[in-house]
Parts: sequence; C-alpha cells; structure tokens
Amino acid sequence: MAPSWHALLILRALEGFVLGGVPAVAMAYLAEEIHPQGLGLSMGLYVGGTAFGGMFGRVGIGALTELTSWRMAVGVMGAIDLLAAIGFLALLPASRNFTRRPSLDPAYHLAAWSAHLRHRGLPFLFLIGCLAMGAFVTVYNYAGFRLTASPYNLSPTQISLIFVVYLFGMVASSVAGALADRLGRGPVLIAGIVIAAIGVGLTLQQGLAGAIGGIAILTIGFFIAHSVASGWVGRMALGAKGHAASLYLLAYYISSSLMGSIGGWFWAAGRWPAIVGFTGILLALALAAALWLQRHAGASSDVQTKPIDCRHSVGNLCANVTGDGDASTPEPDAASPALDRGTVHGSGSDMTKTSKPAPSEKTLRLTN
Repeated sequence: MAPSWHALLILRALEGFVLGGVPAVAMAYLAEEIHPQGLGLSMGLYVGGTAFGGMFGRVGIGALTELTSWRMAVGVMGAIDLLAAIGFLALLPASRNFTRRPSLDPAYHLAAWSAHLRHRGLPFLFLIGCLAMGAFVTVYNYAGFRLTASPYNLSPTQISLIFVVYLFGMVASSVAGALADRLGRGPVLIAGIVIAAIGVGLTLQQGLAGAIGGIAILTIGFFIAHSVASGWVGRMALGAKGHAASLYLLAYYISSSLMGSIGGWFWAAGRWPAIVGFTGILLALALAAALWLQRHAGASSDVQTKPIDCRHSVGNLCANVTGDGDASTPEPDAASPALDRGTVHGSGSDMTKTSKPAPSEKTLRLTN
C-alpha cells in the first residue's frame, strides 16, 4: 500500500523500530517467570522459534513471492504474525513477578543500563552476542556472492534454500538450553563457539557439499552460543532484566549491521578466504570472552547476590551492582533476607521495596 519506494523504506524502518523491543521483552519475561532450573531450556525453545521464523521468512516467503508477488507474500506474513499475536495474548499466563511502574523516568533507565554495563560479567555476554552474530551474519551475507559465481553458479532461489539449515539451529538451541541447565552455561557456550568456528573453517572447501555443510555447522554453533548467552543474561541480572536484555540485543543487532558491512571490505580484498579470516577473528574473540566468564565463575549459580539500587541521582543510581564477584558466598533464596533496608528490588520493570536487613557479603557473585 506504500505509494513510493521511500515511503516503503520509512514504513519498514518504523516496523523494525517497533518490533525491536519484542525479543528484549520476551527474554525478560522468561527470566522473570521461569524457574532457574528450566530457564536454559525455555530460552533455547524461544531461540529455536526465532530460527524457524528466520527460515520461514526467507524460504517460505521467497517461494510465495515467486508464485504470486512480493506484496501478497508480505501480506500473508503479516496475517500470520497477527494471528500469532492474538494467540500470544490469549494463551500467555499472566506475569507473577512484574509490577507496572507508574511513570516513565529517564534517570531510572539510564541508571539501570549504566549499572549493567559496570557489572563484572554482563558486558562479556553482550560482547559474545555481538561477535557471534557478526560472524554469523557475515558468512550468510557473502555466501550468496560466492555461490552465484563459478564454479557453483546457483540461482537466487537455490541460494535461498540454504536457510533451511536453520532447522539445525532450531534443534541445537533447544538441546543447548537443556544441556546448559544440566551441565552449566559456561561449557555449553564455549562448545557452541568452537563448533561455529569449525563450521567457518569447513566453508573453505571447494565442493558445494562441503561449503553448505560448513554453513550448517556454523549455524548449529551460533544458535547454541546465542541461546545460552541470551539465557545467561537474564539469569545473571537479578534486577532490571529488561534493561539487561535490551543491551544484549543492542550489541547483537548493531553487530549484524556493522560487522556485516565491514565484511564487504574483506570480500573485496580477498574474497572467501578473507571472509573466513575475518569471521575467525570474531569467533576467537568471542571464545576468549567465554573462557574468561567460565574461568571467573564458580560452580553453583550465576546471578547477582544483591539487586540494583535505583534510588538516587543518575550518577549514584545502581552503584551497588559493581564490584568483584565472590563465588564463596551462599546464594540467597526466597526465604533469606537478601536486601538492604529500603533497597529497591527490580525485576524487569518492577521496583518493590523491602525492609529486611542485608547479610554481610560482597556485592556481586558470578558463577556458572
């Protein structure tokens, strides 16, 4: 219905602006409502759903476009999304751990974001999401250029079928989530990054089967890493989980745009071997960040032991979430007095006060 190309671009930009908050809210909801022992599996299932959507949007809608028109295809996709939204509203259980804030306070949001960025472990998860997504999108962006050229000479329709390998990502993310609940997030996250790097290396093969197989293995590794890292963000951030999820996704999507564009310089300079080198560096850095998290984490939990305090000015807000971790302190539970008098305990967007005294312990504890 857009009257011109520029109007279509503006409408699509607005659509992206509106939909960009959906995964952040979903991540925060799962972290708030799902028991910690099942959070990994739940996040893995959610990420698997996003993988299916990514595949359907490229393969299914692409095929429908060839049969009808792009307008019809986009309309069908919009109708499916609308039905899914209605089903979401009808079936989703009411939140039990969320309290609506009465007003929009910019100082509160700035303080929450700042606190998460000063956290000892969260920035490493943001970095891992950024680097893994950068490698993933770069390979997919420039695989099309490689496969349309000699000796492959694939058509655009044939190339779009590559996204069927997202099915492997769907399974891998769900399995990874369950393994993270059982074995710990650190080892599974590291394994996902290593698998992704192996897949990138395999794409150097000249045969079509080898090249596609390498992309499939990269996809498996990426969705393992993404599902674990995104779930770990909600587990590690005790307060203002929505803000933590938004920072993860900000790094994730900025990398998709920025690294995907930078990859073009490497493609122009050295074609596919240069792309492999570039993405290999990104994954090596992600692996280093994951190893740091694993090495500096304990064995029993991976959450902050003290919530975010958002009571004062922006400069002092949430100051008590910074500091060194201490894996030797016991994890607070629902029955233990874990908060300072008057400390604001945030979960997602809610902030409720408690008058219980705080135990003597360090500000943060990072474990796996």
